[in-house]
Amino acid sequence: MKYKLLVLLLFNISLCYSQTLAIDYKFELADDKDEYGFSGFGIVRLITDSSKSISYVKVTDTIVSFKNIGETIQKASEFDFSDPAEYKDLASNEYYSRTIFPKYLLKDNTYMVAWTITENYKEILGYKCQQAVGHYRGRDYTLYFTTAIPIQSGPKRFDGLPGLILEITSNEGAIHYKAIKIQKSNEVIENPFNKLNLLYINWDQFINAYKDYFKRITNYVPEQDTAIIIPKRGVEVFINDNNE
Repeated sequence: MKYKLLVLLLFNISLCYSQTLAIDYKFELADDKDEYGFSGFGIVRLITDSSKSISYVKVTDTIVSFKNIGETIQKASEFDFSDPAEYKDLASNEYYSRTIFPKYLLKDNTYMVAWTITENYKEILGYKCQQAVGHYRGRDYTLYFTTAIPIQSGPKRFDGLPGLILEITSNEGAIHYKAIKIQKSNEVIENPFNKLNLLYINWDQFINAYKDYFKRITNYVPEQDTAIIIPKRGVEVFINDNNE
């Protein structure tokens, strides 16, 4: 009898989280290490179930002064649900997005991280969250996930933990995502990029193309009083400090 009750309980938990969730994350990206840094502030809406996810971004009105970059002004936008930012097939560990190159889309299946789960905990939105740490493409990160929502998902390329990721911080403080709202969603999640008549490139191809683009832009001599700045890092570090 106890065994039957346990099976029923596990079935009910699985059924509950076969539902689709919408999670809003407030994000702050503020890297002023040098003139090739970047900034961005806003909300990411992640729509996810246990096998796939799609995300949308809106930015907020922000004025930021960086010591190496100067003043940055960002105008607010709203979610454009006709133009998703990213899609992930969680079952096959494949990430899809647009790139800075209009003719090419990114299909990345090499982003997974071997996270180390610690015994540190904190509460986020009423959920008990456990800490995980790891190194991801040039930055060290600390994450918090909750097994109370057993969906191995999160914003950007962050996933692969035994629960939904609710907070992400790079250890130097440049990157921060934190969940501010969780609700049920009725959205049907499909890969929007397969409908576009564009070619896919993988991560290595993207990085090689980005390095060439960075070199061309930084060697370009613009007209007087004109500056062209291209970042060499974001959530990932595209180009290291030796420009390699």
